[in-house]
Amino acid sequence: MTAAMTYPEVVVEWRVPEILKQHDLTAYKLAEALAGKVNRNSAYEIAAGRSKRVDRTTLYDLIVALRTLTGDESLTVGDLFTFEESNS
Repeated sequence: MTAAMTYPEVVVEWRVPEILKQHDLTAYKLAEALAGKVNRNSAYEIAAGRSKRVDRTTLYDLIVALRTLTGDESLTVGDLFTFEESNS
């Protein structure tokens, strides 16, 4: 008999809204930068921090767009999220 595994509660939040605000950018600007690569509705969901799933291609396109819009070439995927876990 194996014991049931328990996992901590994990919260992953988008930081894209914060990044946009820091650089005085709008969701519209992000959607325009992603035009032809990411669906406009998906871009707005990401900009609002509401997107629940995203694929690797979208992450790549998002990083490229944000680097261009912000002028910050050091942005990475790790900058797009916060990660917290609790054992409660």
